Amino acid sequence: MLLKPRLTPPTAMNTPLIVKPTTTNTITISKTRSRTRYRREVSNVNTKICSSSSILQQHYPPCRSRTYFLSLPPMPPSTSYHCWHLLFSWYCCLLACILQHCGIVAEIASAGAISGGISAVGMGVMGTMTAGAIAAAPALAGSSDNIADGYTEGDDDVSLSSLSNNFDSHDCTSLKFNSMARNIDDIEDLELGVPVNIAFDNRQRKRFVLHLNSSTPLSINFSQIVARKIFFNQTVNLLRSAKNGQHSITLTCALRGQYDIFVQARHRGSVKIEAIGFHPQAHWPLLNRTHRITMRSQNRVRKRQMIVKWDKSKFDFHAVHYCLVVSTAHGHKDFCQATDEFLSSMYTSRRNPAPVCQTPLTVEAILSRPAERAVKIDPHTTNVICTGSRTQQLIRGLAPNYVYHLDVFGIHTKRQNLTFHIVSSTMDFNRTHPAILKANTLSVVKISGLHGVQVFSFKVPPLTALDSRPALRYLVLPCGGSEVDAKILKQRRIIANFSNIYRPTYIDLSSIREAGRYMIRFKPSNDDEVLRANKVGLAVTTNRVFSQLPELPENITVFEVRTTCRFTKIAWYSSPEIRTLSYCIIVFNLPQRNRSSIDYTNYCMDFGKRVMQHPQFHSIKCPKKAKNPPILETDTILNLTPGESYLIYVTANLSEGKPLPYQSLKVKMYQQCPDEVLGVDSRDQSAYYLN
Repeated sequence: MLLKPRLTPPTAMNTPLIVKPTTTNTITISKTRSRTRYRREVSNVNTKICSSSSILQQHYPPCRSRTYFLSLPPMPPSTSYHCWHLLFSWYCCLLACILQHCGIVAEIASAGAISGGISAVGMGVMGTMTAGAIAAAPALAGSSDNIADGYTEGDDDVSLSSLSNNFDSHDCTSLKFNSMARNIDDIEDLELGVPVNIAFDNRQRKRFVLHLNSSTPLSINFSQIVARKIFFNQTVNLLRSAKNGQHSITLTCALRGQYDIFVQARHRGSVKIEAIGFHPQAHWPLLNRTHRITMRSQNRVRKRQMIVKWDKSKFDFHAVHYCLVVSTAHGHKDFCQATDEFLSSMYTSRRNPAPVCQTPLTVEAILSRPAERAVKIDPHTTNVICTGSRTQQLIRGLAPNYVYHLDVFGIHTKRQNLTFHIVSSTMDFNRTHPAILKANTLSVVKISGLHGVQVFSFKVPPLTALDSRPALRYLVLPCGGSEVDAKILKQRRIIANFSNIYRPTYIDLSSIREAGRYMIRFKPSNDDEVLRANKVGLAVTTNRVFSQLPELPENITVFEVRTTCRFTKIAWYSSPEIRTLSYCIIVFNLPQRNRSSIDYTNYCMDFGKRVMQHPQFHSIKCPKKAKNPPILETDTILNLTPGESYLIYVTANLSEGKPLPYQSLKVKMYQQCPDEVLGVDSRDQSAYYLN
């Protein structure tokens, strides 16, 4: 049975462990207690440990270049000194190599013991160790210039990877820039579109400064393969975020400011450097092809929210990501201009200045952010929201009474983040106050879907002496086959409530007050109607009838009387209108796909002459109304196709004004009809509806 030697006495288990970098090759192990002080110095332990372990040299090459101070508990008695020295040396070198490989200069301020095991030796070590790493103070930057700048003179191979690996995202990039700029006195100016030919000695380093007055895509081309780094405003290292090739650096959008390019040549010779103010693939032929993309928006005015949806890009939809730009000032056709305004507003809106070592936002940082389902915006500035491959976005925090400009840009992920404008739109977010209705005017108004509520207001005009019994009358036409609920309010009190309005409906109110203001509020009937209930036709009057609209009967149902393979007979109730009236029968051919599940009814469509331009239009006929019309009007529709489905509208038309539709009728034609035998369903049943 092997006995595990104790690392420390029981009275010294919770003493701190401190690791500090030093310029000497000495590791000092110290521990202070109230009665006894132990101190052990091991010289050149870093070199010895690294040279004794070929595995560590193979996997952790940086092990040979740094040393550390370690404050650990004292060593155990001399009987197990060699064993403990071997384990401690192995752990010490492993810790030093990991810290060196990750580029972290740290102080470890709290510790317990070291836990682990080595099966090859046949013994175990029990303990715990707790360590916290804190970034090095700026005072250490001067002592580690050769490590920070990446231009190590002792290395035989200079490459892009050797430069970029020495930079860690957690370090302060401004300190790195200062350490690199301090050692380079050769500074050259660089301008857009002006190539520069510079002679380099072997492994010579130079610094190029480029000033941009406006945001633009930036490409920096090199005639030879060189080691390079690029800093923005002397703080942000852009090499990792940029799209890099062996001979070029491409930035999707270079913001306004100063760009410092550090270049080190591999060999002696001349290097041509050129900065171009456009994307290398800006002349992609597909960008010149026009493709129609639609954008839709849905308002949640009471919640100050808006949902924006758009179609996918027509080309390379598998590789295109999207960014939505929202602004109340103006629209944007240039993505770089929009991002420059967005980032500039973020910097100016900060109350406290950012810390010196805090990396500012860049365009690449915006593009790499994970997409969020809902984003809160500042309505007074330009906002850039990248959605990835998703084609919709929920926006929060909208301010009322503003016109919002919406622009969608595509970012081609396979072509060095090439950006292009897809679609733009404007949205008037001023529905905080009820919209004013005009008397005797039928207008199609937009209502908010997705659990939104829309309110319309009407003020009763002064009444004449002839109006002994004033009344208020609404006409509601649901659009898109939807169902809506309506509430009439007077001074925030509900005076009438109507549910499940799915066809043209009259709403009559009696005993109204002169100069009173009445409001009608719409909302979808249920959750299934929230996507379809976007618009509604609405008219209001204080007269008995609408001056520009015909009068519909109380029952506006259209009946299917007789149907065969090639014709159908329909019937409907006559209008009580005393003015000159005519009827029109409009037939639409329903599409073959999803006939049973999709409702194509739309009472808000234009039933005038433009109805013949509808893609599903089949036929129209307008018989005149008789002088003494019967209670039930009938008509036969001919030249129909067997097995097809049709949607039939009957409209009442005045000589002047807009037509009003009856309830629509869907008819399914028979597939087979023997001429010699008539089925029960084909008999004339018009007498049935008169009873």
